Amino acid sequence: MLAPVLAVYDELEVILANRNELQLLATGRQRIQEIHDLFEPVRDITVQLSASKTPTLHLVAPAYMELIGHFKEYTPSDFSDVRALQKQAENFFTKKLQIDEIHKRAVSLDPSMKHLNFLKAGERVTVLARVMAEVQKVPMPEKIGAPTAEGESNLFYICNIN
Repeated sequence: MLAPVLAVYDELEVILANRNELQLLATGRQRIQEIHDLFEPVRDITVQLSASKTPTLHLVAPAYMELIGHFKEYTPSDFSDVRALQKQAENFFTKKLQIDEIHKRAVSLDPSMKHLNFLKAGERVTVLARVMAEVQKVPMPEKIGAPTAEGESNLFYICNIN
């Protein structure tokens, strides 16, 4: 969102200075850069979760935890308005947005994330217990394994080998 502005900021500053309209540039490059850096992970995660050709349900919970961590640990800015944005974003993610149980279960089913490292130990046990309970509800066929010759065409009979 702000990356294009940052990319042309120097040229924009020169053009406005040549036209004696530098006052139109309401904020400095450093402030724009800090706002960009603060919200860049949100953009990256939004793009990642918007994928249409790959499953993304298992990515929601880790992304949520990553964003909360980012806003809590972000280096405080020299600008009070950027600090206020950081605090507001942190409050929004911790109080308004909540991950659902289905997202935690989806993470446990992804082999690359099956350890659920983003959850506390007690939550891991609860999520895995619920997943196992759901697995137990799935009807299983009585016979499991490779088909037998019973009722099937016998290979020796078909090939006339005796």
